[in-house]
Amino acid sequence: MAQYRLDGSNLKTTYGVKVLESDGNIDFLKRKGKTSENWLDEDGEQAYVLDNDIYFEPRDIILTCQIRGSSNSAMITSLNSLKAVLESPGLHTIYIGTTGLTHTVYFKDGGRITRATKWGADGGMKANFRLILREPEPARQ
Repeated sequence: MAQYRLDGSNLKTTYGVKVLESDGNIDFLKRKGKTSENWLDEDGEQAYVLDNDIYFEPRDIILTCQIRGSSNSAMITSLNSLKAVLESPGLHTIYIGTTGLTHTVYFKDGGRITRATKWGADGGMKANFRLILREPEPARQ
């Protein structure tokens, strides 16, 4: 199973978080600004393809996750620990093991926690959620 690390901490072993799916981390980057000029007195168009003409918009990385705890309180404690890191100031790193890439991100959007087991269920507690992380200066990889 691929590893996912947030600021160097393994999501599964540190927070009990299993990443079920990652999306957006290897998408093509979207160009920013004008990409060409279509002059009225010339055929075709003038494409902006020089290095100093090319800029990209930020990229969103979406992780679909499940958090598990041996009990309700253990799951809530792990969830609060993860929230504390994500909601702290500054940029964070996310390593996505399926691609071997590390991205510098911030926590863009709140997420809704959905129970996957009943509260007080034997065998622990599970909940699902999505993390939306923004890479403000996407790396050209």
